Amino acid sequence: QQEVIVLRFVEGRKVSEVGRMMGKSEGSVKVMQYRAIRRLRKLLEDKGKKGNEQESRDVGKVPATSSAGQEHE
Repeated sequence: QQEVIVLRFVEGRKVSEVGRMMGKSEGSVKVMQYRAIRRLRKLLEDKGKKGNEQESRDVGKVPATSSAGQEHE
């Protein structure tokens, strides 16, 4: 799936070209691309949820202070 994503979106290759390079049919490449995008979307959504949970836990906390002896601007 990673290779399909790189070839399609980083290198900008056509589905037919990716299929030839990988020895797969165009249909197989399309399925791999669909599944890869779906998986990436899920991973990013999950990461976003975790980030939001962390932000809500951090609300109201006092920021960490710098080490003693350092000058502040």
